[in-house]
Amino acid sequence: MLRAACAEFCKRILNNDEECVEVELSCSADRVRESLSQREFDDLSAALRDNRHVKSLVLWGNRDVSSVESLLSALQDNTALEKVNLELTSVEEDRRVLLARVLMNRRIDRLAADPDMQRATTLDLSCTGLENRDMKRLGQALRSNVCLTSLSLWGNKGLTNGRLVEELIQVNEAMPLVQISLDDTGVDEDGLAQIEKLLAGRRIKRSVAMLETNESGRVLNLAHSGLNDQSLAAVGAALSHNTTTSSLSLAGNTALTKQAFLTFLSGLSGSAECQLSHISVDVGQFDAAVMARLRAWRLGTVVRLLEHASPVLTSVDLSRMEITNKELESTVIPAVARSPHVASLSIARNKALTDECLRGEGGLLKLAEGHQALCKVTCTGTSISEGGYSTVTAALKRGGM
Repeated sequence: MLRAACAEFCKRILNNDEECVEVELSCSADRVRESLSQREFDDLSAALRDNRHVKSLVLWGNRDVSSVESLLSALQDNTALEKVNLELTSVEEDRRVLLARVLMNRRIDRLAADPDMQRATTLDLSCTGLENRDMKRLGQALRSNVCLTSLSLWGNKGLTNGRLVEELIQVNEAMPLVQISLDDTGVDEDGLAQIEKLLAGRRIKRSVAMLETNESGRVLNLAHSGLNDQSLAAVGAALSHNTTTSSLSLAGNTALTKQAFLTFLSGLSGSAECQLSHISVDVGQFDAAVMARLRAWRLGTVVRLLEHASPVLTSVDLSRMEITNKELESTVIPAVARSPHVASLSIARNKALTDECLRGEGGLLKLAEGHQALCKVTCTGTSISEGGYSTVTAALKRGGM
């Protein structure tokens, strides 16, 4: 079966099939008798010589393959192939390393010469045989790239010096690189920690820049990003003029102090432009007084945005806010009624809410029947009865007719 698959791949490769970008011909231990022969490998290599589309060749486990000379020869003409997996074959280690380095060196050369590579946002150099000595060249090749955000280097055991990775990041200041995968490399824990600290700073800096240009999107995730009081202040200053982002996660930033967070909330409250209405933090990240202030800010901000019919606030999340029937009827429902943009309202996990909030002119049923855009109300985890929730659902259907 494996040999038939190889023959089929050879046909597709010779025809330059655009969809044939990975050749998967691995041979597991329970199929060892199906191993490709050296001749079949050589035929596959010959087919690849003029191919423009195959990027990956997966041949691990083919124990009858012992030489890569035919593939090395084909690479003199083939410029598309990027990765070859020959683990658990009979090819000697030094020849596998040579092949990996030939492919890796070609890819680094292309980074600087190919305009498409200069615009790449992700780059996968995992398991390519990359070593410490290659990092300076890689950094130089990436100097023209102003788009790369993610770099994968995992599996390169010859990469042991974390400082070289730091230098690559620092030298390419214009490149928006914020994520590097270094699993299963030789970089030690201290080196990994320093690299992550450096990347965290870049992520924050990039987030601030995107906030300032309104390119941050509706949700900004800064969880576990290494924020400190100074960087939180920078985020707050950018948010005060941002008209796009409505939700922010600050969980896992253990260096933030109580006073800095309260100052952050005060700054947001004083902004007429800011559309932020939800901030998530870890349970226990701040004391009860700060959490009460966060609750007051959140409820007040949501009401303000609704009263101004903010087009950003289409989904109102007031879950886990300890909202009472009185607050819902007197504050939340009138504000939702004023905004024509709200499509969903969540009051989930507010145990104090009962069927009482459904009734009357200012109740949830009246809102559901009269609001043209509202199509979903979530009451899970409240004290509203199943029957009460069913009447709300029915009212929403009537309101949408």
